[in-house]
Amino acid sequence: TPEPTPDLTGLALDPLTGVYIDEEAANRRPVAIVINNLNKALPQSGISQADIMYEVLAEGGITRMIGIFKDFDAEKIGPVRSTRHYFLDFALDHDAVFAHHGGSPQGYNSISSLRINNLDGMALEGKIFFRDQGRKNTPGMYEHSSYTSAEGLLAEIVDKDFRSELNE
Repeated sequence: TPEPTPDLTGLALDPLTGVYIDEEAANRRPVAIVINNLNKALPQSGISQADIMYEVLAEGGITRMIGIFKDFDAEKIGPVRSTRHYFLDFALDHDAVFAHHGGSPQGYNSISSLRINNLDGMALEGKIFFRDQGRKNTPGMYEHSSYTSAEGLLAEIVDKDFRSELNE
């Protein structure tokens, strides 16, 4: 016997994954988040909710991750790290708002010159970025203690009046 056709009312295909998700989320711009990938920073939080995860070579032979988040509700994402100018390509490729905590001079220059909608933990710490107190209070772990949340990111996108709909 044939399988019943699923009810897809209110759903749309996620352009990142091809999976059906809430129609509102499918039309929303994603958020690209720079996430620490050093052994010392493990475990990361919230990364299982990324639709796409890139591992990017950074200076000194270390890697960082750039998570592209679209349909997510994680209460803790991170640890969030600083940007480099070449990380911005991942945000631009997906028409994403870019979230990071600090950055290189070239990274900040590129954000400005390319007019990237970005959420920087240096300016937004205590608002949408917060410190994990256990890590913050452990010697050598302060730089690995910045986190954010889906709720905070999405609210700040509205507060900053960034375009929220995906640009085709």
